[in-house]
Amino acid sequence: MSKKILSVVAVAGLASAASAQLYSNGGPAELSSGVTAANGTPNPLGEWSECGHDEIGLTKSATAGASVSGVQFRIGDDFTVPAGETWNITQITLYGYQTNGPNNSINNVNIQLWDTDPTLGGTPAQGNTTTNVLSTATASPTGLFRTFNSATVGGCGGTAPSLAREIQEMVCSVNWTVGEGTHWLDWAYTGTGTSGPWSPQLVVVPTGSGTTVPGANGLQSNTGVWGAALFTTFDGNGGTCVTLANVDPAEFPFIIDGTISGGGCEPDLTTGAIAGQPGYGVPNGILNNDDFFYYLAQFAAGNLAVADLTTGAIAGQPGYGVPNGVINNDDFFYYLAIFAAGC
Repeated sequence: MSKKILSVVAVAGLASAASAQLYSNGGPAELSSGVTAANGTPNPLGEWSECGHDEIGLTKSATAGASVSGVQFRIGDDFTVPAGETWNITQITLYGYQTNGPNNSINNVNIQLWDTDPTLGGTPAQGNTTTNVLSTATASPTGLFRTFNSATVGGCGGTAPSLAREIQEMVCSVNWTVGEGTHWLDWAYTGTGTSGPWSPQLVVVPTGSGTTVPGANGLQSNTGVWGAALFTTFDGNGGTCVTLANVDPAEFPFIIDGTISGGGCEPDLTTGAIAGQPGYGVPNGILNNDDFFYYLAQFAAGNLAVADLTTGAIAGQPGYGVPNGVINNDDFFYYLAIFAAGC
């Protein structure tokens, strides 16, 4: 009981922060495949970010990422600002690496924001391909190392895990105001190393299943021509190893921080937390513990109109933030996340 109370106090503190995480398309947790590789090799320095494979011997992914070096290659992926909200984006966190490079070798990042899918043409709404917005480049918090698939899958032999590709976390500073709707980011890196830089796609889910990230729709541009980011897969069924190029859709990790202004505030649900008093269940533009306890009460009561908020609890995946007529723990953790993000 005391642990639950402490959690509420901690969340309330986050809710009042001036800047908070607004969106995650994946970070270290989604890049990690664990501390042990598929062939049983432990990582002595942290966690592996191992390319995927199919446990029943059909396929394995053989790519370690997409090159975004200089201006020739760029990476793109999308995010959605909910209806009625305006995001003041102050920080974008990206992930990349250079083979055999130090864990802070990436020294230049430029980012653009599009209001439409870049494959449809047009021009970016904000950002450019020349301004370096990188604030810091450091090793990923959990010590992540990108490596090829290590399992022997059908007729395809695995590759021994390698500590040559330590993933770096790049924190970038921007000052963008973005309205509701779907938007796209695109970015490119340069660094002091001789390889890449490279941008890793999220690992397959669940690890070893061969199933790509649901809704994966990452883009890659080669000298300005945008298309789907598709990576090499090998078919190891039948005792042979056949290359199936450009069949594996990618999803790229990034995290957006900032503040929300204008429109409504999704977690703002009530003026007070005492049922029957004026303002109960009426938003008042202030997010505090009353809103949290109001949601808790409606969740416990099974009030679909208030408590049904999402289909799943994983940000960036299909159904996130979309009610599905069912109240379960996903709804509770979704509310916890948007409450912590603040308004």
